[in-house]
Amino acid sequence: MTKMQLSSNDIWPWGHQNNLGWGWVSSVNIAPADLYDNFINSIMNLTWRSYRAGLLLVLVKEVEEKGFLRGHTFVEFKSSPSATFRLFKCDEPAAHTYWTLEKTGNRWLVDGWC
Repeated sequence: MTKMQLSSNDIWPWGHQNNLGWGWVSSVNIAPADLYDNFINSIMNLTWRSYRAGLLLVLVKEVEEKGFLRGHTFVEFKSSPSATFRLFKCDEPAAHTYWTLEKTGNRWLVDGWC
């Protein structure tokens, strides 16, 4: 479990961490074409999708209390810092690959970690 940090500039509560709060690697040998269904979707279900409804309802309530809500409200926001999925290729004990999630430009696992 990783610590959350609230910020008025970022709604992703793990945005301050190099691994964006996801300290686990993917299952082994996921093809790049299957990365969304087999890794990214799990991350989104356990994070953003688990709290987004409450967050957005609080946002609408704040707007309504200020008296600015007239019909539909559209809000554009960036939900997280830029992310990168990095592929690791391992030779021992048997050849395999896995993916990690990291904040773009900030590696949290060293190269060659298997």
